[in-house]
Amino acid sequence: MTTETIINTPYTQSPVKDKIQQQYRVEYDNEGTIVSNEIYDFSEDWIQNLIKQSYEAGRQEIAQGMAGKNNTKTYGVGIFQRDKDKEQWQFRITKTGMEKIKSMSKQKSFKKLFEY
Repeated sequence: MTTETIINTPYTQSPVKDKIQQQYRVEYDNEGTIVSNEIYDFSEDWIQNLIKQSYEAGRQEIAQGMAGKNNTKTYGVGIFQRDKDKEQWQFRITKTGMEKIKSMSKQKSFKKLFEY
């Protein structure tokens, strides 16, 4: 996404939201051997709210001109990273953030605990 697009696009209207609903993830060890391949459902409200908070905090930092040369601060589970010497940004889920939302997506009891 360009800087202007990020500034003008809330999470709920962003391509990030569309792309992070479900993911097929293939994970490798250091030797390149596949250690897991699973489909994760990240569409639960609790997971989406974590991602949305990260996106919106990074978006605010970019809008205020406070982002670093290469990326925003890490907020919650995510970060915006700028493509070198361009006005293009990528929203990334951090390694720790991904482990958190993967765990949340696999806990069948999680939704029951937090329904209101």
